Amino acid sequence: MGRGAAAPAGYDPMSKPRVTVLLPVYNGERYVQQAVDSILAQTLDDFEFIIVNDGSTDSTAEILAGYRDERVVIAHHETNQGIVPSLNHGLELARGTFIARQDADDISLPHRLERQVRLLENHPRVVIAGSAYYLIDEHGTRLRTAHRPASDTHIRWDLLFHNSFLHTAVMLRADTLRRHGLRYDARALHAEDYDLWSRLLRHGEGCNSDDPLLKHRIHEQQISSRVATVQARMADRIAQANLARLGVQVSAADISTLRHWYYWFPRRLSEADMRLCRLLLGSLNALQEQPASDPVVVRGLRRRWIDRMLAAIPAQQPGALWRSGLLSTMLRDDSQAVRRHLAKRITQRLRRVLQKTASQAA
Repeated sequence: MGRGAAAPAGYDPMSKPRVTVLLPVYNGERYVQQAVDSILAQTLDDFEFIIVNDGSTDSTAEILAGYRDERVVIAHHETNQGIVPSLNHGLELARGTFIARQDADDISLPHRLERQVRLLENHPRVVIAGSAYYLIDEHGTRLRTAHRPASDTHIRWDLLFHNSFLHTAVMLRADTLRRHGLRYDARALHAEDYDLWSRLLRHGEGCNSDDPLLKHRIHEQQISSRVATVQARMADRIAQANLARLGVQVSAADISTLRHWYYWFPRRLSEADMRLCRLLLGSLNALQEQPASDPVVVRGLRRRWIDRMLAAIPAQQPGALWRSGLLSTMLRDDSQAVRRHLAKRITQRLRRVLQKTASQAA
């Protein structure tokens, strides 16, 4: 049960619900009631709701004590142990066929559990299912809709550099965790979910629904905001290890740059940058060699990256493209994508020349 944890009242180890919902909370008095209510209002009602109160010193315990629903199981830690011990304590208690995560400041939409259970039951190879989600502010105002990669191959590509899932939106296949002894690792603190998904997907497939199933709250008290630097360094190490498993060796400096490029690709590439472009394309090739990879998805990803790279190479630097070996790499990997991009670029240049000529003639 974990050091300092009291045995939960009403806990029946023989019960076998379809879903265990796991919610760890520490000093969550502001939003925890909304989070709990959103689970109790689910259209699927065959679940247990394990709430790990991790030594809260505010009114969280009193708020939780007000719930009389027999599906709610509250485990109290006398002192604050941290997120990883709390999550693992919840996994020890979990009896469900599937395990859904829920954060104390987020809101699950009413059909979330039903939709995710149906997906996992219909796709037995899927071991982790996430979803799109609405971003909301501290007052609950919707800001925008966020999507994560949907297909297994796209998820695996994304996972080489970043976390492919929103932690609080996932549902996991419990028997896969149990069979392979998978738990959150305290050594990966602040990126413990990214680390667990990286290990879990060695044993099955992942997917993300395009339908938003959760409202994810952004506010100043989030742990990810307070420890962003430590979190980024840990994520760098996990990404580095993920690439190494594919046979791609990347230095600490390079992985940090590549992870930044993944979302914020430079508008202009220097000749030195072209080495990293070759490394990126090599990583895609390594992914394609994996037995479960979908070559159609990889080809689409490769073409998008080649387009990005060619668009960021100044017209006055064609020699650098050749000297760096990047052009030959692109031609070997997808010559059609290179020809299409260059034809488009020439067409755009000719159009500008013609427009300028017509303007001067007028």
